[in-house]
Amino acid sequence: MPSNKNSERGLNEGDVFPSWQLDAEDKPTRKKIEAGLTNRNHLVRLTFAYHTDYTLTAKQIERGLTDKSSNVRWAVAHRTDYIPTSKQLERGLTDENNSVRAAFADRSEYTLTPEQIVRGLADENFAVRATFARRLDLALTPEQIESGLTHPDEAIRLGVMTRKDFMPTSTQLERGLTDKDEMVREYFISRQDIALTTVQIERASTDESVAVRCSLAVRDDYKPTPDQLARGLADEISAVRNRYEWIRDGKPNSVYKFFS
Repeated sequence: MPSNKNSERGLNEGDVFPSWQLDAEDKPTRKKIEAGLTNRNHLVRLTFAYHTDYTLTAKQIERGLTDKSSNVRWAVAHRTDYIPTSKQLERGLTDENNSVRAAFADRSEYTLTPEQIVRGLADENFAVRATFARRLDLALTPEQIESGLTHPDEAIRLGVMTRKDFMPTSTQLERGLTDKDEMVREYFISRQDIALTTVQIERASTDESVAVRCSLAVRDDYKPTPDQLARGLADEISAVRNRYEWIRDGKPNSVYKFFS
């Protein structure tokens, strides 16, 4: 393990600084942190920006959020040891990098403006749109939820669907279970708090999506018929077969999920 003096010299000289040198036994000094955050190598800056076992100063936060490397900006955007200023928030929500915008969209310490909400829901990136749609601090009326669940953009449908502040109606459930997007179908199947009809279960057991068939098989309330069990055991996908083997052997799905 190199000494603090040696590692600081290496940082100042621009050498790549391995992340393993930031373990608990070699807690970086403020001088080393500053040297790492200003290193000419973006991987070194990323390493120091990513670690959260120390806090950054306001100056270091601002410098990281304006770093020329989008990876560094993303790492600082995810840190929880600061609250972005309104200027930093707006800059992050309009960053040229998709991951940076998504990271800021997922922060909940602030109240979004109507303009930011509209812009976020229309963002060119799927993850950004979905993140805005699922934010629980943006309270939606039943009408807005219905509008979101029928939105032509699958990112909006997925975002609204993953909210935990509403229970879908039978109509919304059936529509979700037959959605053209497999992620939407898979999510509705995986919701353990929603009871499925025998017709919905049979349809899911033969869904073209592996994710849907797997999610059905690990439901705690799933009791396959003999035909469904035989079909599952003969599925072309091993992940599906494995789940049905656990059901056949009488092992609880909760145990399977633990080892999955």
